[in-house]
Amino acid sequence: MSRNLSLDAFRGILALAVALGHFFYWTGNGNNYPVSFVYSVDFFFVLSGFVLTASILNDSKSGDAWFVSFFERRVLRIFPVYLTCALIGIILTRVVAGLDPQINLLRSVQLLFLGQMTGFSDGGNFLEYSSAGVAWSISAEMWVGLIFFPLVYLLRHHRYVMFALSAIGALVCTIVMNRYAPHGMDTTYGQLTPFITGGSVRCMLGFCYGFIAHYAVSRYRIKMNFTIAQIVICAVIIFVFVRLNFKSQHGLLSPLFSAALIYCFSFKGFLSDRMSGFVSEWTGKLSYSIYMVHPCILCLFMAYGINPSIISIGVYLMMIIILSFFLHVFIENPCINAFRRKRPLIIE
Repeated sequence: MSRNLSLDAFRGILALAVALGHFFYWTGNGNNYPVSFVYSVDFFFVLSGFVLTASILNDSKSGDAWFVSFFERRVLRIFPVYLTCALIGIILTRVVAGLDPQINLLRSVQLLFLGQMTGFSDGGNFLEYSSAGVAWSISAEMWVGLIFFPLVYLLRHHRYVMFALSAIGALVCTIVMNRYAPHGMDTTYGQLTPFITGGSVRCMLGFCYGFIAHYAVSRYRIKMNFTIAQIVICAVIIFVFVRLNFKSQHGLLSPLFSAALIYCFSFKGFLSDRMSGFVSEWTGKLSYSIYMVHPCILCLFMAYGINPSIISIGVYLMMIIILSFFLHVFIENPCINAFRRKRPLIIE
């Protein structure tokens, strides 16, 4: 399955939506921006499930070589940008915001090994308004992914079994989130059990939908006009999620809608064709850096009391994009290319 640039475009757009949402929310202007920006993260989970499933099923390696390769590329894909932004965020928290990051041994281990969603998180100012805080989703992707995707690999010749497990997993996660996390983001860091956080369940839900979406794309192409389908799914998502009074209890619709959007944009249509150019390619490439670096820029704006306005939003987004470009070119891409030279493989 070739790279889908229209989905890359959505990845970048929603990363910017999160950055804007945090700008409004953290500066006390949340009533002026749709609260549903927080559910953009569910699209990232579903898309990761979709893309990594495709990569696994197209991978020729087997046995121990696959497991070593998978772990290496996940570490090189995630940690360099994360650690860079987390370090910058902690420095800005102390120097610019004047907060004590409250780093101790446990939090140092948590920070270095993306332990936000492992059940060992005990808080601290370094999680507030910093890249280390928003990295809860990256932590979930890393550690939940080490359970989910090896299972995809082991069942690669029995995809219908994995489909059934994903459907059951999605149902169980939905029930758990509805029962124990009715307000969604309120329990992201909350412990549902001693070692299972709300954010981890939310990530597993997204991965399950991602596999289901890939299974549907590879096995079932509905005879329909995908141009109309693409327009309809985008209109429904905008109608439901862009309303300012959107209720957080409805957040479980987000991974379902994300899977439907990915399915519709996996086929040729007017919108998918128009979103498959040079800009979409670079939007996708910068999306991870955008997501990780925006709290660092936002820390500066908050320290100087800058509220959202046409000018400040423009400057804010421009700073994010420029810094993301440098992070991608000088940190993220060299690490990915180093792995590719060692083990040629498509990386998410």
